[in-house]
Amino acid sequence: AALAIAAVYLLYQPVLNGTLYEVRERVLAMAFVLWMLLMIHRRRYGWMIVAAVLALSNRLDTTIGVALVGVYALLLRFRREPTEQTGLDRIGWHYGLTLIAMAVAWYIFVTNIMVPSFTDRPGYLFLEHYGYLGDSPGAILANVILHPLNTLGILFAPPKLWFLLGMFLPLAFLSLLNWRLMLVMIPLYGLNLLSPRKIQWDVYHHYQGLIVPLMVLAAIFGLATITRRRLIGRWTLHLGVAAMLLGTIVSHYLYGNQIVSIFKRWQPTERVVAASEIVREVPDDVSLAVSNVLAPHVAPRREIFLLPGDDFHYVAEPLARADYALLDLDVDGERAELAAALADGGWCIVDSSRDESQVQTIDDALRLQAADAPDAARATPDYLLLRKEPAAQGERCDP
Repeated sequence: AALAIAAVYLLYQPVLNGTLYEVRERVLAMAFVLWMLLMIHRRRYGWMIVAAVLALSNRLDTTIGVALVGVYALLLRFRREPTEQTGLDRIGWHYGLTLIAMAVAWYIFVTNIMVPSFTDRPGYLFLEHYGYLGDSPGAILANVILHPLNTLGILFAPPKLWFLLGMFLPLAFLSLLNWRLMLVMIPLYGLNLLSPRKIQWDVYHHYQGLIVPLMVLAAIFGLATITRRRLIGRWTLHLGVAAMLLGTIVSHYLYGNQIVSIFKRWQPTERVVAASEIVREVPDDVSLAVSNVLAPHVAPRREIFLLPGDDFHYVAEPLARADYALLDLDVDGERAELAAALADGGWCIVDSSRDESQVQTIDDALRLQAADAPDAARATPDYLLLRKEPAAQGERCDP
């Protein structure tokens, strides 16, 4: 049963997809939160603190997860459970209070001392996801509470119900049987479901990183509950584990399997070949404007400005800051950045994924991309490597 549950965890959509996605801090925090929960149940106070420190070191919003685990530890205070050392025992108040205090202290330190020492940008970027609900944490919370029908409509819109199915199905809905963990998960689910950004409420990215450990532990406790009560007779444990495995298989059928997709793409496409060739033309010591899709292939370097630029996620006007630019003209945002930069001139073409005879100027590249049939636009590579030259007007760079 333990091996089967471990397999369910590793194949859990948010775990598998989050691991195969970009390197993100929430994915790293998953392991530390799991470790923290284990140390609470094993009464290892010192190791719990170590796990909490490692979890907090990942992202500022991890403070929410650590504080909620502290609340969970306090809720365990009202449950007697067996331990190796003392038989029936309760978890001490200091476990939960320590985690909550650490989370609050770290939040205050980061927002008031650490971040301001590195940037003069006002506000907290994460809160801007919820700007449509208010311009401060208090206003956002008041809006959510005072307009319950609107809040429920946002939380349980059909696409979000599909997301929730993807979270609970692989665990055979057993997580619902542990009210303590479900209670502390509500704020985490609420944060993601209230966001207008779809990436925060799907099973394909890293945003469920703080929820995953709680979901899995809740499912394990739910399975233990029905097994202890022999809900389906002496085969309860086996059938419960089988239900989790079946739910996992069905979820991969409904939501796709990234590993299968990778094996289907084992041969590089024309776009991948073209991107690999043009990346090799980028000098090692230059600042570069590039998308987050290609950025890992040109790192490490001192300065990378991500495309498309904006004040929210990255820096505004990345092309104004970079000496080179590597663009995918099939991406609307990157074409828009290029059009804005061309108005001021000062760029020449180092290389193009199209034949040199076809692309003598940047206008040629844009015209060819626009002439592609919609179904061929992504099949025909349209990468463009540019260099900043004050006197250039979009022509080929001098050798």
